[in-house]
Amino acid sequence: MNAVSLKISFAAVHAVLWVLIVAAAFWPSRALRRVALAPLLIGAALAVVISVDSLGKRVIHEGVVLESELMARKGPASIYEPAFETPIHAGTEFRVVGQKHGWLEIAISGAGEPCWIPANLAILLDP
Repeated sequence: MNAVSLKISFAAVHAVLWVLIVAAAFWPSRALRRVALAPLLIGAALAVVISVDSLGKRVIHEGVVLESELMARKGPASIYEPAFETPIHAGTEFRVVGQKHGWLEIAISGAGEPCWIPANLAILLDP
């Protein structure tokens, strides 16, 4: 089952639940309340499945440094200390860890801790 059909199923179960809740308000009976419990439980289960499915599809962005020499920083601004003793060079590949105020937090393979670079000095590759 794909994410779209899961969301449609959740919406349908949600709609049925509300119809049963309104019906229970007009015709209060124990049997109707028990019937309304089924869509509630199914809807809760579908919500959990959709949430787990969404978590599993997190997009990982990768990119390449464009600037010939770029001093990576320990924080998202040029006032932070350099992350390395030497600058990184054009063509350096990285994985995006975070993003803040026009800066990318990146992880470079074999470089240890993540560092920060200006977003406009790199290009992100399509996942």
